[in-house]
Amino acid sequence: MNTNLKLINMSDVEPEQVAWLAKPYLPFGKITIVQGDPGCGKTSMMLAIAADLTRGRATLGGIVCEPANVIFQTAEDGLADTIKPRLEDLGADCSRVHVIDEPGARAGNSPTVLNITTHCRQNASGGSPPRLKRTSVVRV
Repeated sequence: MNTNLKLINMSDVEPEQVAWLAKPYLPFGKITIVQGDPGCGKTSMMLAIAADLTRGRATLGGIVCEPANVIFQTAEDGLADTIKPRLEDLGADCSRVHVIDEPGARAGNSPTVLNITTHCRQNASGGSPPRLKRTSVVRV
């Protein structure tokens, strides 16, 4: 086990702007935890975002992306009876949705993870387009 601790002096860190999928809730390139009571729509929201991103549609406030691949991991819902029918109902390009097949993942042992890999452009602000390589959204 490596016990060396690497320290970073904050005077050496260059500040960067945060690019948002939905300000101030879902930043690009960061991990976001979506938490709530059962049945409040966490999975529905994440699947709607995934569907929009696989088709390159505006999602959550006007961000438009080139069609993107999505990696989804679910701990609660069945793929054939819940996830795929919902994606199809939302108009997702299911050929762009990939599910992590992890032992125990659907037995309640791991969180739901949505990773989006894309280059996006913002159509609403007219500002310079964010160049985005990876967005991660995690639902626990």
